[in-house]
Amino acid sequence: ANELDREQLATNLAERTRGQARLVSPAEALARLASQLGEAGRSLSALGENPLPWTIELHLSESSRDLHALKALAEKTLSVDIVQDVDFGEEAVGRLDTFQRALKISATLAFGLVFLTTIVVVAATLQLAIFARRDEIEIQKLVGATHRFIRVPFLLEGTLQGLLGSALALAAIYGTVRWIENDRSRLFELALIDGQLHANWPRMLLELIVLGGMLGLSGSALAVRRFL
Repeated sequence: ANELDREQLATNLAERTRGQARLVSPAEALARLASQLGEAGRSLSALGENPLPWTIELHLSESSRDLHALKALAEKTLSVDIVQDVDFGEEAVGRLDTFQRALKISATLAFGLVFLTTIVVVAATLQLAIFARRDEIEIQKLVGATHRFIRVPFLLEGTLQGLLGSALALAAIYGTVRWIENDRSRLFELALIDGQLHANWPRMLLELIVLGGMLGLSGSALAVRRFL
């Protein structure tokens, strides 16, 4: 492939995947290989001719990183005349994809269990609080208080409990993420990208606040409804 063909292919790949394509020359690839081999890399200097070809390294956007999209991209790229081989670590990506799907299913089941448990715990806690204030509630009714007026403080209390739980959960998640990033045992190395766990903190904060408030409100509404 001449220089124009190489640059055009790299540009097309970058545009098609909305990623970043980088051309790697044979000399750069050989130097990188020698560096990776360490002491054994010196033996590469005995090669009379550089056997490595021109390559294109493609950094994909998040939307193009699932297994099916990678396979389709590899097949389409391999059909180009000047392309000899395409490698995206299919076996490793396949295992990661299976692991990710299993993890999502487990997380969904765990979330449903925790969701129901939280509602029950909040409802039971507020039922005890309502029972302890039954005399006050009876007096409020006698002087003309409506059910809505009586419910509001308990609903607010449940919502605040949910928000407090969200704050504690976020603190626990933040501490866990920092511990994993600073872990020196290399136990979580597979989950790290450039030494970090890339989390969308603003989105996570919003989700936790909304879910925590909804859980607290649902539990308190259930408790107050049963009592009143």
